[in-house]
Amino acid sequence: MTDETRSDAPATGSPSPRDTEIAPEEEPVVTGALFLSMVMLMLIAGAWVVMFLTLLDR
Repeated sequence: MTDETRSDAPATGSPSPRDTEIAPEEEPVVTGALFLSMVMLMLIAGAWVVMFLTLLDR
């Protein structure tokens, strides 16, 4: 593999930050991912409880 094709390919999983396409200070900050995941988990658990209680009352 030549250096030209190596620089054209996306550098993912690289041990050195300089070899990646995004510098560490340029990485996008994803805020609220844990919050949204917990909301989705509570909705799924709530739907499960409602179905469980509905079937339990039969």
